[in-house]
Amino acid sequence: MERVLHHRHSVRGLADLLAAIDTRETPEVGLTGPETVLNALCARGWIRDLDRPRTTATDPGFSCNVSLEMLPPLIEDADPRPDLVGWQAWADPVPGAPYLWCASFSASVPHDLVAAFASSLASPVPVLRRTVPKSAEGRLTVVRHS
Repeated sequence: MERVLHHRHSVRGLADLLAAIDTRETPEVGLTGPETVLNALCARGWIRDLDRPRTTATDPGFSCNVSLEMLPPLIEDADPRPDLVGWQAWADPVPGAPYLWCASFSASVPHDLVAAFASSLASPVPVLRRTVPKSAEGRLTVVRHS
């Protein structure tokens, strides 16, 4: 069995987000603000961006980011107002190469649900993998267990 010790847990993050939605008491938008997401990341060792400390954090290896930004063109929200911001998360372990993965949350997704995803994403707990993406070789540690 191979395990990749890697803090970019996009699949586990998605699973934890869905679990948080399922256990949510009320469907209303959470009363928490953007700090909830950034605090979840910083609690796991992530670093706030020097230029945008209120909206952006990066992992200590500088290959994964989470940021509150303008929504990409194909991300739609139930709120039709223009210029809405939503959370974006992405991994680019090799500068200049295509993203390894990315995730976008529309403006209506409550911050506490994004924080559940972010906390899982930043978790140091190993994630089961069969292969290491070619673009991430040398940046991930593989530990084999018998």
